[in-house]
Amino acid sequence: MATARFKTLLVALIVILAIVIAGVAYYTTTSQPSPTQTYPLPHWPKEIVVRAASVGTPSYIYMSMIAELIEENLGIKTTVQPGGAVANIAAVAEGEVDLAYINEFFIPLYMNPTLRERAGLEPVDLSKVALIAGGVERRYCAVAAADDDVPANTFAELAELVKQGYPLSIVMAGPPKTIEEYEYRALFAKYGVNFDELQIPMPGQAGGWSSFAEGKFNVVIDCQGVPTSAVKEAEARKTDIKPIMFSEEDLDYLIEYFSPDALHKDVIPKGTYDFLKEDYPTVCAFTAIVVRSDMPKDLVYEITKLIAEHKDEIAKAVSAFVYDPNDAWKYGGGLSLHPGAEQYYVEAGYKK
Repeated sequence: MATARFKTLLVALIVILAIVIAGVAYYTTTSQPSPTQTYPLPHWPKEIVVRAASVGTPSYIYMSMIAELIEENLGIKTTVQPGGAVANIAAVAEGEVDLAYINEFFIPLYMNPTLRERAGLEPVDLSKVALIAGGVERRYCAVAAADDDVPANTFAELAELVKQGYPLSIVMAGPPKTIEEYEYRALFAKYGVNFDELQIPMPGQAGGWSSFAEGKFNVVIDCQGVPTSAVKEAEARKTDIKPIMFSEEDLDYLIEYFSPDALHKDVIPKGTYDFLKEDYPTVCAFTAIVVRSDMPKDLVYEITKLIAEHKDEIAKAVSAFVYDPNDAWKYGGGLSLHPGAEQYYVEAGYKK
């Protein structure tokens, strides 16, 4: 009797054991869904401060969109602030800002003590600033124009008129201490003209082209994302406009003066503006998105991934946004690529 019960119990145990083994085998050989990552990660910052250019500019719009993506997908609170291409570099280096838009033009100036002093820039520790993406916005090109009756067609001829005392009224379509001032200050100096003595008003891009269209000035000098609405609006109000052409010597001089990392030769195609009846040789600078170099690698990886995966969405909202992950890691004016950004570009196949 006891033996029969023992045999029954033994059979039951064997059956149970077989079921358990089969279940374990099935579980371990069947693909199970990975647990969803919960953001933000514990070692990430609670908040990210984002800096763009002034409110309403393309960079302010696309940096705000990137900030929203970070909040929605990574769970980190963001604050977007207006800023400027020069001030943003220093703010990131000093830890005041985590993520920022900059103009790459200024990086070589900060790296070269002679250029930095010449430009009146305070020293900045660029080892604390790292690149996420370069070439994110339409290139910024030098453009100069004048009334048709101004007896000059080239910048050399314009400078000669200045030296002769011809009644020129020049406006710069950019605020002080921007790429416009540095480029034209250098170019006028090339022809022996003291930029400060010209006392050129600098009301910004919209103000500069608008006052030129109103006839308050007969020459406008600018560095702009091409095309820009300020020029289109000026053309709608004023038809007697002609380009002031830069010579190859002018362009080579600017590139050598500021470095090939700061400026590049470019051409604005004829017809971009009504007054451009032929291609317009010029120099351009690129814009970039940078971060603090000490930001966590995995966080910068995720931010870079968000920008890349949502680039088309951002470009639809901001036509100036031309970020291409195939090239974005190549630019930066000499800044080092953040390890997190580099990891993303390599893993995604953009950086070989």
